[in-house]
Amino acid sequence: MKFAKEEYKEIDKLAKQDPWIILIADDEAEVHETTVRILNDSSFDGRPLQFIHAYSGFETKNLLEQNKEIAVIILDVVMESDDSGLQLISFIREELQNSLTQIIIRTGQPGHAPEKGVITKYNINNYLDKLELTAQKLFSAVITAVRSFNLASSLKSEIDQRIAAEKELKKYQQGLEKLVEKRTEELHEAVKSAEKANRAKSEFLSNMSHEFRTPMTGILSFATFGIEKYLDTDREKLLRYFTKIRDSGQRLLAMVNDLLDLAKLEAGKVVYEFYDTKVSSIVNMIISELSAFAKEKGVNIIFDSLPDEAKISIDSSKIAQVVINLMSNAIKFSESGQDILVKLEDDEKYMILTVKDRGCGVPEDELDGIFDKYIQSSKTKSTTIGTGLGLPITKNIINDHKGKIWAENNSDGPGSLFVVKLPKKMTAFF
Repeated sequence: MKFAKEEYKEIDKLAKQDPWIILIADDEAEVHETTVRILNDSSFDGRPLQFIHAYSGFETKNLLEQNKEIAVIILDVVMESDDSGLQLISFIREELQNSLTQIIIRTGQPGHAPEKGVITKYNINNYLDKLELTAQKLFSAVITAVRSFNLASSLKSEIDQRIAAEKELKKYQQGLEKLVEKRTEELHEAVKSAEKANRAKSEFLSNMSHEFRTPMTGILSFATFGIEKYLDTDREKLLRYFTKIRDSGQRLLAMVNDLLDLAKLEAGKVVYEFYDTKVSSIVNMIISELSAFAKEKGVNIIFDSLPDEAKISIDSSKIAQVVINLMSNAIKFSESGQDILVKLEDDEKYMILTVKDRGCGVPEDELDGIFDKYIQSSKTKSTTIGTGLGLPITKNIINDHKGKIWAENNSDGPGSLFVVKLPKKMTAFF
């Protein structure tokens, strides 16, 4: 017989289908042989049959435990050696919790037919009397059971898929809820930060307008006095006018320089020139420059330097700006008679500069934000003159040196400690 190409494909497809597994559980060998002979050449819905055999209740239990894919069990109600068929049915449905395998009961002993309630309870597919059993009845019973198994398996698979999908959906929804909750918290924090930054910026601009106006008013006032009275004013008074104008101009210039420096640093437009330098030489130079200011405040500066200090690669002018900012702040917030301790140390990777004062210190909850733009300590902003940009500028310079800077309150009394760590070896140059 010849087949068309498509028919060959269909035959090949059917041959590759997994067989329906039929378990024959009966203590009579002849029953096994007859059953196989009747069903052996059959295939249901394109899938062949595969037979496995058990001759006792014990063997039946073992096979059911080992094989979860049994489609149909043809079960003798009474097997002489051990468990009865009804005990095995209870074992299948209750202990194994196997609701898919279809059960066909077969017996040759009248009076052993299960009651209707038992059939319903254990979902028994069919009951066959061996004395009245024909090949057609057996074939019909098995094909009905196989199709019931197929339908039940498909439904269970669909239910399992839906349950899995629902679990995944629930898991996704929970994850989404957590993500939304997290994003909401982040948004609230961002709004708070933005509001805080906006308030700080508004305060800063208000303060800056006042700070700019004060020296500008001084410059204009003393210039006006000089213009109006230059003919009849002695030289000493004119010199005092010019001195006031110069001092106010220097204050104004310092504020403008701070604004320009921060803008350039944040824009990455600052050009650094790195040379091997001793940090102690910079510190000594700044101490000398600030000595008049320290003397005026009645503050004593103590510098504890390294006896054998190595040079490190830094931009001297920028690090000098850092030291000026830290030391001038320490002097500004110190009382007369107090000491400022400047110390230089090193470890394996860093040169460490610390500036320790005995001033008013910084509230603990403000330490993290003290290097932020527009932010001044609540303890000092009402009495401090200036832009408040010194520390943000300092932090930018140290960051550009691949270093670290932070502030902490003294553990042994009042005042603050500022720590600067400069790497001994730079990994990148500008």
